[in-house]
Amino acid sequence: MFKVDALEGQARPPRWAMVSWTILILSLMLFLWWAGQEGRRREEANARTVFSVQTDLTSHDLADCLMHNLPLTGRWAVISEAPEHMQGWNPARHLRADIDMIGEHRRLSIATPLGRPLRDQEAKALRQCLEPGQTAG
Repeated sequence: MFKVDALEGQARPPRWAMVSWTILILSLMLFLWWAGQEGRRREEANARTVFSVQTDLTSHDLADCLMHNLPLTGRWAVISEAPEHMQGWNPARHLRADIDMIGEHRRLSIATPLGRPLRDQEAKALRQCLEPGQTAG
């Protein structure tokens, strides 16, 4: 029933069992990856803007302050170069921040799932970033 490896003296499982387990594990990994992608797409589709303001701060200063105070995870993703549009996420808080270049000004927009109100901590962080003379650190 089992083949015995002459060198080790131990029985090996049949080849079909190893192939079956490999396919099962790879299928599970593929499903988890797909579920993560689908959840991200659904979260993006349900995001509604709850806060939007124009500011004279540079995109770099605004992005650094938001990354430090909210905090957003990962790094800012550049959505488009002209006009400049950057986007940052905090998946744990379900919060998206967008910075758009509008002429000489920048527009900061905050989106949450289904437009839920900002938490006190998030609103405080935004006020700190938008006050004149504030920096990230």
